[in-house]
Amino acid sequence: MRVYDVIKSYYDRTNDKEKLWHSIEELSDMVGQYKETDKEGYWGLMRKLHEVWNGMHYDCLFAKYEVENLYHFEGEREVKGEYWSKKQTDDLFQVYKNKIHPGYNEYDFYVGLNASYHDLVNSKRVRFPDKYESEIVEDAVAFWFQDADMAEGKVWWYFNR
Repeated sequence: MRVYDVIKSYYDRTNDKEKLWHSIEELSDMVGQYKETDKEGYWGLMRKLHEVWNGMHYDCLFAKYEVENLYHFEGEREVKGEYWSKKQTDDLFQVYKNKIHPGYNEYDFYVGLNASYHDLVNSKRVRFPDKYESEIVEDAVAFWFQDADMAEGKVWWYFNR
């Protein structure tokens, strides 16, 4: 017997949404205990649930989590997290949205641009000291959002497979 079967049978009998949500809250509390002890399993489940609701695209919660965990090194110093704010990437998204696959959203764009920043900043800053940011943006757009052989979901797929 699975938890799903039990909850479904109770809900089918009663159609009580309050109890359904209470059951989900109980499950959430129990699964939440594994957030630290089985981080990989916990976040694997969270990603699967996310994909059920959002497909292979970011939303506010997962975009924030992903960007907070991006990093690169400048010498010995670790530089972590957001470089471009959500507002900055939203402004850039408006500029580029007609040049990318229409399935991408502003959260995919936020993650993709910040990921590319962390991956490319050290080399781009040396090669293009006066315009490294615009070079990173152009490369990010081409790599993440204009890829003909993976027209949609590339950012999510890259970080979650």
